[in-house]
Amino acid sequence: MVDFFERIYRQYRWMPMRGALRIDFDSARALAQELNMRTDTSQLIQLASRVAKNSMVSGSKFLHFYDPARFPITDDWLQRLSGKPPESSYRLDYYRTYKEGVDLVDDEHAQRACEWALQAFGYPVHRTRAIEARAFYLVKFRAGSAARQCSRA
Repeated sequence: MVDFFERIYRQYRWMPMRGALRIDFDSARALAQELNMRTDTSQLIQLASRVAKNSMVSGSKFLHFYDPARFPITDDWLQRLSGKPPESSYRLDYYRTYKEGVDLVDDEHAQRACEWALQAFGYPVHRTRAIEARAFYLVKFRAGSAARQCSRA
């Protein structure tokens, strides 16, 4: 269990923090037990979101590093784009919907995302990483373009 807590600390300490890093050790213990069973995706998502700062963004990053083929990374930009309010009661719902959307991408479009990722990163990545990265960079690019257009007006 000590090794698991050390991994959690290493996982989250590199992330930008607003305030001190707070780890919910009860949630971390429950997450470790659920990870050993590897069965209930919904439970893993819920527990991971509570481990550090009650954040689904943090939880998605932990789950992605744990199993990149199964869990995409998300961030606040993508949640805003989804139209779901930023309140905590919507974060789990948003992530579940986002993960389902990533899982539903057909093979042709997943392959296009993988080709884009290979060009962008210079190395191959799993389809889940390619799809979520493509979504992330598309949102960032469009948001940046919209901001530049507004500043010109």
